[in-house]
Amino acid sequence: MSSSIQCRAAGPQDLDAVAGVWYESARLSDGAPRQMPSLLQLRDRVDAELAWGWSLWVATRHRELVGMLAIRKSEASVDQLFVLPSAQGCGVGRLLLQQAMQEMPNGFTLRTAAANTGARAFYEKADLKLLSIDRHPSHGYAVCIYGWKAR
Repeated sequence: MSSSIQCRAAGPQDLDAVAGVWYESARLSDGAPRQMPSLLQLRDRVDAELAWGWSLWVATRHRELVGMLAIRKSEASVDQLFVLPSAQGCGVGRLLLQQAMQEMPNGFTLRTAAANTGARAFYEKADLKLLSIDRHPSHGYAVCIYGWKAR
């Protein structure tokens, strides 16, 4: 992993860029929702989710925000983990996942679209275990539920 990649808690100045990372990564991923929210809708959702309990982390590379991690400690879950397509394969996702492991050392779950083979391979390589396949609660498409527990 490049030492130029840093992870830190997100601040108010990061929220527009967080929405941008979420939008760009989600719309270009395998299994992207057919009805993708707009960038403005995602930006509004960032504020709402922070109010409802997200802990939000960002990854930067050469001062550019290239990844985001949103966790819900109360539910022991990774709610969102996205990396800009141009920064994938550089250790950004691994750094964010390590942050989640540090924040929730007793374990956590996350979900990803079953069709998102890239994300699934990433989580499986990181030692997360496939727990089940279910339906997305809002959109109905197939999702894989993964879990991680410290050894």
